[in-house]
Amino acid sequence: DQYERQNGAACRHLVVSLPRELGIDEWIALVETLIARDLKQKPYQYAIHVNAREHPHAHVVYSDRVVDGIDRPAEAFFNRFNPDHPELGGCRKDSGGRSPQQLRIDVVNRKKAWADLLNAALKAAGHDARVDHRSAASSQEEELPSEAH
Repeated sequence: DQYERQNGAACRHLVVSLPRELGIDEWIALVETLIARDLKQKPYQYAIHVNAREHPHAHVVYSDRVVDGIDRPAEAFFNRFNPDHPELGGCRKDSGGRSPQQLRIDVVNRKKAWADLLNAALKAAGHDARVDHRSAASSQEEELPSEAH
């Protein structure tokens, strides 16, 4: 936030659900696999949250700026990219130029890939539970009827 230009997006934020059937080491491995697969050379930070009231989940905050190997101070890293002289501008962002339809497709694909990763981890750990990217519910959770008020 401190260095990104005033009307620029400083970061993106993902929140991913983690299965209770797995433990902290497996959760960390899942989140780090997601980061390696989807974020590659982007700056990121993540936190895993678990408490009695909420489902375990991770927050991943990352920049759309792609590290390009040019050594820049933080002030310059977030400057506008200069395609003619990259060393004089900030790092390029890879988030622009996509239509709303393509952005929607990207989100569905990311959800599907996350569900596939979770299901593979659950299977490898010997659990029968599975998740579906089209729903927030686990395939083994019951749908509870809503109470009339």
